[in-house]
Amino acid sequence: GSALQHLQRLARGGALVLCGDLNVQPAQPAYRLITEGSLDTSLSLGSLLLPTLRYGMKSAYKEANGQEPELTNWTFTRGSSAEFRGCLDYILFSPDIQVASVKPLAALPPGIPLVPPQQHPD
Repeated sequence: GSALQHLQRLARGGALVLCGDLNVQPAQPAYRLITEGSLDTSLSLGSLLLPTLRYGMKSAYKEANGQEPELTNWTFTRGSSAEFRGCLDYILFSPDIQVASVKPLAALPPGIPLVPPQQHPD
């Protein structure tokens, strides 16, 4: 949260857009911190203060489609044969920005190679 806290301070109330591979899945507490501005208070660790943000960031795909994409990343973990498929990449913005539209993400048919097709790079 500290990097996003710093960015929000630098924005000084102006529009803020943050895009990238955050290595956070929608079901994880860090996603809640990013999108709601605070963590579930039941996660409290005794006297430690839970991080908070000035405001929760909106997600472009969630705002436009009602949910995050099912898949933005498909890979194998180094040293493992287990694959990972999930949402780790986001286009986030401050609450004063409205989404007009988002580009539809390609549906991945079974058996697609791990390297994304040229027309749909990761």
